[in-house]
Amino acid sequence: MYWWVNHSQTQTNGNSRRGFLWSPKVKANGYRHFAYDNMTEVRTGDVVFSYAKGYLNAWGAVQSPAVSALKPKEFSGNNNWNQDGWLVEVKWNVLGSPISPKDHIAAIKPLLPIKYSPLDKNFNGNEGCYLTQISESLSYKLFELIGVEPGKLSTTHVEHGVSEEPAHYQNEQGESSLNSLENSLALDLDEIANSGDLSDSERQSHVLARIGQGKFRKDVINLWGGEKCAVTLVKVKEMLIASHIKAWKGCESTEERLDGANGILLCAHLDKLFDHHLITFFPKKSHYTLVASEALDIAQLKDMGVEKGIELSTTHLDRGALKRFEGYMAHHNAEFERKQSEYRDSL
Repeated sequence: MYWWVNHSQTQTNGNSRRGFLWSPKVKANGYRHFAYDNMTEVRTGDVVFSYAKGYLNAWGAVQSPAVSALKPKEFSGNNNWNQDGWLVEVKWNVLGSPISPKDHIAAIKPLLPIKYSPLDKNFNGNEGCYLTQISESLSYKLFELIGVEPGKLSTTHVEHGVSEEPAHYQNEQGESSLNSLENSLALDLDEIANSGDLSDSERQSHVLARIGQGKFRKDVINLWGGEKCAVTLVKVKEMLIASHIKAWKGCESTEERLDGANGILLCAHLDKLFDHHLITFFPKKSHYTLVASEALDIAQLKDMGVEKGIELSTTHLDRGALKRFEGYMAHHNAEFERKQSEYRDSL
């Protein structure tokens, strides 16, 4: 699950850097409060975004469920809070460049929860909402804004605002292939957020599909016969990404964008290469064969367990899904060939 915590004086005292969240169990009058109850819903591995003084300044991973704890000395300035409370340990990643949600209203506003929003109508922190659950779509948008590629947290580490990413090459305009891909993602998400033709539920569905999550991911899994990499057959779900074959921007309709046949479930490292058109699959009878870009080091690929000629079987796809898959893959292959040509021209 994903959470948003609004720090006021607690953030000023630096508790996010000290590795915990704390709240009283009940209000001063003895009544329960949803935000305090939420502390008991947090589980190990959940993600928390930290907001204070108008900025998102950190994100972290929960290390353990809530335990009873007396009010820490960092909270001594708030006499309205009871001594008995809940404490949740969090491992924080502090952002070198905090972001202001107000600078991204168009992208964030449609994804905010209708009830218990962490931001008020003026887009300031909701003082009555200490800890609230947020949707996966909003969480992935926040990750995209702070520099973590949505849907690919298993291969990206962020600490103090620094993102470690694999090597990539430049196109003929000198533009990084990675930056081009991430800029495309940002533009697509903004376009969805600003679309007046979509309802809130449709907008969320589109966001999840764009980042390889939600119903789109489930449909891809069903089409490929289970939650496993289509190439390596690895079943570690934390490593698996539902990647679009025909890029979101290149799709001609909503149906294409949400079509499970326009997806392939791959291990994170294969997905990264596939997204950048550094690998693709060309048809060969009833199978598709992996082909690698000339820009890649074959020895490095072998070290990752990737070799040219690996087969991708499509025999389990029904006739309709297979026909659509073939069309999407033809589009991907054409883009692969275009980038190959660019690479050769750059030599």
